[in-house]
Amino acid sequence: MAGRLLAPLDGSRLAETVLPYVATIAPALQLEVVLLQAAGRGGTPQQSKAYLDTVSERLAAFGISALVLPASGPPEDAILDSIAQLNVHLVLMATHGRSGLEELLYGSVTHKVIRNSPVPVLAVREPEPETTEAVAARSEFAPKALRSLLVPLDGSPPAEAILPWVKELARELKATLTLLRVDLDRIEPGQEQFPAEQMYLAQIQKQLADEGIRADTVVAVGDPVQEICRHVQEHDVDLLAMVTHGRTGLSLWLTGSVAEAALRSAPATLLLRRPGNAADEAVVVAGTAAQGDKPSGQ
Repeated sequence: MAGRLLAPLDGSRLAETVLPYVATIAPALQLEVVLLQAAGRGGTPQQSKAYLDTVSERLAAFGISALVLPASGPPEDAILDSIAQLNVHLVLMATHGRSGLEELLYGSVTHKVIRNSPVPVLAVREPEPETTEAVAARSEFAPKALRSLLVPLDGSPPAEAILPWVKELARELKATLTLLRVDLDRIEPGQEQFPAEQMYLAQIQKQLADEGIRADTVVAVGDPVQEICRHVQEHDVDLLAMVTHGRTGLSLWLTGSVAEAALRSAPATLLLRRPGNAADEAVVVAGTAAQGDKPSGQ
């Protein structure tokens, strides 16, 4: 095993929307799955374990084995402690479970984990309502197809810190990959369109091609959030991957109105990573990471 994937759950159906992504990503990246639930709202560790055992059994139907970890204390602390202690390389969380979106964005469990996690967090948005027929035809834990990946870049090395994860996902899932650069400046009449931006993306594109990964490049002009969301919608993007702090407008993603607009508007799952943490890079080199202590309970 290269490392572990942590999936915190709170017992709600919304929190369980991460499980199809667990079923897709864990085998693709050779990650061992850990299911965590912190006892709360009057619950006990025994009740948490019973619930997690049930989820584990349902994942097993898709060939996914999972360790279970009933925990105590505030959920965000249990999650961050588990990341540090259990060789976790990726966290999968729903954008909100029992709480509303406003609490998610400013102060909730998911937001705190995104802001403090030393490893990437994949945040799964609340799904659109489905028809009764669609729900009946869909197996709720079946693997989620991730066919299209989008990476917004602002030209800075910190923004490129998400690329090791994206290229591994693109390779293992055989997904299409697009690199997007948004220019805030308007084009003057007769001016060549985005020469510096196009050259920058071409360099990243070549680096990926040298590793056998094909990527398309797009340069747009306008507001970063609007252009990112427009591309997600028009090209049916499944996964939007980016760092939480870059050099330009993207540095505001989790600190102000840009974050709120993006999380509300972009109809895609988000893979977010804080730049400057090298520990999680080991997961993209199969077999190089040491395995931590195993959780109790299974």
